[in-house]
Amino acid sequence: MNEWLTNMEFNRLNNRVTYRDLSHQLTKKKKIWPIRKVVSEFEDEIFRLLPCWMASPESVSSIFPMKDLFDVVIFDEASQCFAERGIPALYRGKQVVIAGDHQQLQPSDLYQSRWEGEEEEDNPDLEALSLLDLGRRYLQEVALNGHYRSQVPELIQFSNQHFYKGKLRVLPDRYKINEREPAIQYIKTGRSLERQRKPGRGTEGGRAHSSADRRTAR
Repeated sequence: MNEWLTNMEFNRLNNRVTYRDLSHQLTKKKKIWPIRKVVSEFEDEIFRLLPCWMASPESVSSIFPMKDLFDVVIFDEASQCFAERGIPALYRGKQVVIAGDHQQLQPSDLYQSRWEGEEEEDNPDLEALSLLDLGRRYLQEVALNGHYRSQVPELIQFSNQHFYKGKLRVLPDRYKINEREPAIQYIKTGRSLERQRKPGRGTEGGRAHSSADRRTAR
Protein backbone atom coordinates (compact mmCIF):
# COMPACT_ATOMS: atom_id res chain seq x y z
CA MET A 1 0.00 0.00 0.00
CA ASN A 2 2.85 2.39 0.82
CA GLU A 3 4.43 1.72 -2.58
CA TRP A 4 1.07 2.40 -4.23
CA LEU A 5 0.77 5.75 -2.45
CA THR A 6 4.37 6.64 -3.34
CA ASN A 7 3.68 6.16 -7.05
CA MET A 8 0.69 8.49 -6.99
CA GLU A 9 1.09 11.67 -9.05
CA PHE A 10 -0.85 14.92 -8.68
CA ASN A 11 -1.02 18.05 -10.78
CA ARG A 12 -0.48 21.58 -9.51
CA LEU A 13 -4.12 21.77 -8.41
CA ASN A 14 -3.58 18.67 -6.27
CA ASN A 15 -5.82 16.57 -8.48
CA ARG A 16 -4.81 12.97 -8.87
CA VAL A 17 -3.32 12.15 -12.26
CA THR A 18 -2.30 8.54 -11.66
CA TYR A 19 -5.02 6.01 -12.56
CA ARG A 20 -7.32 8.84 -13.64
CA ASP A 21 -8.04 7.43 -17.11
CA LEU A 22 -8.28 3.90 -15.72
CA SER A 23 -10.79 5.02 -13.12
CA HIS A 24 -12.82 6.70 -15.85
CA GLN A 25 -12.99 3.52 -17.94
CA LEU A 26 -14.03 1.41 -14.95
CA THR A 27 -16.77 3.73 -13.74
CA LYS A 28 -18.38 5.05 -16.92
CA LYS A 29 -21.88 3.87 -17.86
CA LYS A 30 -21.74 4.13 -21.66
CA LYS A 31 -19.40 2.83 -24.34
CA ILE A 32 -17.91 0.36 -21.89
CA TRP A 33 -14.70 -1.23 -23.06
CA PRO A 34 -14.21 -5.00 -23.06
CA ILE A 35 -12.01 -6.22 -20.21
CA ARG A 36 -9.32 -7.34 -22.64
CA LYS A 37 -9.04 -3.83 -24.08
CA VAL A 38 -8.87 -2.26 -20.61
CA VAL A 39 -6.06 -4.64 -19.63
CA SER A 40 -4.16 -3.94 -22.85
CA GLU A 41 -4.48 -0.15 -22.61
CA PHE A 42 -3.72 0.14 -18.89
CA GLU A 43 -1.41 -2.82 -18.38
CA ASP A 44 1.13 -1.06 -16.15
CA GLU A 45 -1.46 0.57 -13.92
CA ILE A 46 -3.56 -2.58 -13.54
CA PHE A 47 -0.66 -4.87 -12.65
CA ARG A 48 0.71 -2.30 -10.24
CA LEU A 49 -2.61 -2.44 -8.40
CA LEU A 50 -3.35 -6.15 -8.91
CA PRO A 51 -0.11 -8.12 -9.33
CA CYS A 52 -1.73 -11.48 -8.48
CA TRP A 53 -4.69 -12.92 -10.39
CA MET A 54 -6.75 -16.12 -10.15
CA ALA A 55 -8.69 -17.18 -13.24
CA SER A 56 -9.76 -20.19 -15.28
CA PRO A 57 -7.87 -21.05 -18.50
CA GLU A 58 -10.79 -19.77 -20.57
CA SER A 59 -10.86 -16.46 -18.69
CA VAL A 60 -7.11 -16.01 -19.10
CA SER A 61 -7.42 -16.42 -22.87
CA SER A 62 -10.25 -13.90 -23.07
CA ILE A 63 -8.77 -11.25 -20.75
CA PHE A 64 -4.99 -11.13 -21.16
CA PRO A 65 -2.97 -10.53 -24.34
CA MET A 66 -0.71 -13.34 -25.51
CA LYS A 67 2.57 -12.33 -23.86
CA ASP A 68 4.49 -12.98 -20.65
CA LEU A 69 2.67 -10.67 -18.26
CA PHE A 70 3.33 -12.60 -15.05
CA ASP A 71 6.51 -13.62 -13.27
CA VAL A 72 5.07 -17.08 -12.63
CA VAL A 73 1.90 -18.95 -13.64
CA ILE A 74 0.71 -21.62 -11.20
CA PHE A 75 -1.67 -24.14 -12.71
CA ASP A 76 -3.61 -26.19 -10.13
CA GLU A 77 -5.63 -29.38 -10.78
CA ALA A 78 -3.76 -29.79 -14.08
CA SER A 79 -4.74 -33.47 -14.31
CA GLN A 80 -8.34 -32.38 -14.96
CA CYS A 81 -7.55 -29.83 -17.68
CA PHE A 82 -7.12 -30.65 -21.36
CA ALA A 83 -3.61 -29.82 -22.54
CA GLU A 84 -4.76 -27.56 -25.37
CA ARG A 85 -6.85 -25.47 -22.99
CA GLY A 86 -4.05 -24.89 -20.49
CA ILE A 87 -1.18 -24.10 -22.85
CA PRO A 88 -2.38 -20.55 -23.71
CA ALA A 89 -2.41 -19.65 -20.00
CA LEU A 90 1.18 -20.87 -19.63
CA TYR A 91 2.34 -18.48 -22.33
CA ARG A 92 1.37 -15.54 -20.10
CA GLY A 93 4.14 -16.30 -17.59
CA LYS A 94 7.94 -16.20 -17.54
CA GLN A 95 7.95 -19.30 -15.32
CA VAL A 96 5.38 -21.99 -14.76
CA VAL A 97 4.40 -24.39 -11.97
CA ILE A 98 2.02 -27.21 -12.93
CA ALA A 99 0.36 -28.91 -9.96
CA GLY A 100 -1.80 -32.00 -10.18
CA ASP A 101 -2.25 -35.67 -9.37
CA HIS A 102 -2.03 -38.19 -12.19
CA GLN A 103 -3.97 -40.68 -10.04
CA GLN A 104 -7.06 -38.49 -10.24
CA LEU A 105 -9.66 -38.64 -12.99
CA GLN A 106 -8.65 -37.48 -16.44
CA PRO A 107 -10.56 -34.59 -18.06
CA SER A 108 -13.79 -35.62 -19.77
CA ASP A 109 -15.01 -34.32 -23.12
CA LEU A 110 -18.59 -35.40 -22.42
CA TYR A 111 -20.96 -32.80 -23.92
CA GLN A 112 -17.93 -30.84 -25.13
CA SER A 113 -16.42 -30.40 -28.58
CA ARG A 114 -12.72 -30.92 -29.21
CA TRP A 115 -10.71 -30.50 -32.37
CA GLU A 116 -9.14 -33.64 -33.79
CA GLY A 117 -6.91 -33.76 -36.83
CA GLU A 118 -8.03 -35.75 -39.83
CA GLU A 119 -4.71 -37.57 -40.05
CA GLU A 120 -3.37 -39.32 -37.03
CA GLU A 121 0.16 -38.16 -36.25
CA ASP A 122 2.59 -40.31 -34.33
CA ASN A 123 3.45 -37.57 -31.84
CA PRO A 124 3.49 -38.40 -28.11
CA ASP A 125 2.77 -34.77 -27.25
CA LEU A 126 -0.52 -34.93 -29.13
CA GLU A 127 -1.45 -38.07 -27.20
CA ALA A 128 -1.13 -36.29 -23.83
CA LEU A 129 -4.70 -35.85 -22.67
CA SER A 130 -4.21 -33.54 -19.71
CA LEU A 131 -1.90 -30.60 -19.13
CA LEU A 132 -0.27 -32.58 -16.32
CA ASP A 133 0.56 -35.46 -18.68
CA LEU A 134 2.17 -33.04 -21.11
CA GLY A 135 4.11 -31.25 -18.38
CA ARG A 136 5.50 -34.50 -17.01
CA ARG A 137 7.24 -35.08 -20.33
CA TYR A 138 9.37 -31.95 -20.06
CA LEU A 139 9.39 -30.54 -16.52
CA GLN A 140 11.00 -31.69 -13.30
CA GLU A 141 8.64 -33.49 -10.93
CA VAL A 142 8.49 -32.81 -7.21
CA ALA A 143 6.19 -35.00 -5.10
CA LEU A 144 4.13 -33.43 -2.33
CA ASN A 145 3.61 -36.33 0.06
CA GLY A 146 1.78 -34.59 2.88
CA HIS A 147 -1.91 -35.54 2.90
CA TYR A 148 -4.23 -33.48 5.11
CA ARG A 149 -7.72 -33.98 3.65
CA SER A 150 -8.59 -37.15 5.57
CA GLN A 151 -9.47 -36.57 9.20
CA VAL A 152 -8.45 -40.13 10.02
CA PRO A 153 -5.74 -42.27 8.32
CA GLU A 154 -8.09 -45.17 7.52
CA LEU A 155 -9.90 -43.15 4.84
CA ILE A 156 -6.78 -42.74 2.71
CA GLN A 157 -5.03 -45.97 3.69
CA PHE A 158 -6.27 -48.02 0.71
CA SER A 159 -5.33 -45.36 -1.85
CA ASN A 160 -2.00 -44.76 -0.16
CA GLN A 161 -1.12 -48.45 -0.32
CA HIS A 162 -2.36 -49.30 -3.82
CA PHE A 163 -1.90 -46.04 -5.75
CA TYR A 164 0.78 -44.01 -3.97
CA LYS A 165 3.01 -46.93 -2.88
CA GLY A 166 2.75 -45.94 0.76
CA LYS A 167 4.56 -42.63 0.24
CA LEU A 168 1.82 -40.36 1.61
CA ARG A 169 2.38 -38.89 5.05
CA VAL A 170 -1.05 -38.52 6.57
CA LEU A 171 -1.74 -35.47 8.71
CA PRO A 172 -4.94 -36.43 10.57
CA ASP A 173 -7.14 -34.28 12.72
CA ARG A 174 -5.85 -34.67 16.25
CA TYR A 175 -9.30 -34.29 17.79
CA LYS A 176 -10.73 -37.10 15.64
CA ILE A 177 -7.74 -39.34 16.40
CA ASN A 178 -8.18 -38.86 20.14
CA GLU A 179 -11.85 -39.85 19.92
CA ARG A 180 -10.72 -43.35 18.87
CA GLU A 181 -13.90 -44.04 16.96
CA PRO A 182 -13.88 -46.16 13.78
CA ALA A 183 -13.47 -44.14 10.58
CA ILE A 184 -16.24 -46.06 8.79
CA GLN A 185 -19.40 -47.27 10.47
CA TYR A 186 -22.24 -49.45 9.25
CA ILE A 187 -25.54 -48.50 10.85
CA LYS A 188 -28.65 -50.59 10.24
CA THR A 189 -31.60 -48.25 10.63
CA GLY A 190 -34.38 -50.81 10.30
CA ARG A 191 -36.36 -48.48 8.06
CA SER A 192 -37.57 -48.94 4.49
CA LEU A 193 -37.78 -46.56 1.54
CA GLU A 194 -41.21 -46.51 -0.09
CA ARG A 195 -41.97 -45.10 -3.50
CA GLN A 196 -45.49 -44.85 -4.91
CA ARG A 197 -45.58 -46.17 -8.45
CA LYS A 198 -47.36 -44.13 -11.06
CA PRO A 199 -50.46 -45.63 -12.72
CA GLY A 200 -49.64 -47.69 -15.79
CA ARG A 201 -46.18 -48.65 -14.56
CA GLY A 202 -46.23 -52.07 -12.96
CA THR A 203 -48.95 -52.83 -10.48
CA GLU A 204 -51.09 -49.76 -10.02
CA GLY A 205 -50.94 -48.53 -6.49
CA GLY A 206 -48.12 -50.96 -5.67
CA ARG A 207 -45.13 -49.99 -3.56
CA ALA A 208 -41.46 -50.61 -4.13
CA HIS A 209 -39.50 -51.40 -0.99
CA SER A 210 -35.78 -51.29 -0.37
CA SER A 211 -33.75 -51.47 2.78
CA ALA A 212 -32.43 -48.17 4.04
CA ASP A 213 -29.17 -48.96 5.73
CA ARG A 214 -26.69 -46.16 6.18
CA ARG A 215 -22.95 -46.03 5.95
CA THR A 216 -21.10 -43.11 7.42
CA ALA A 217 -17.53 -42.01 6.94
CA ARG A 218 -15.59 -39.25 8.63
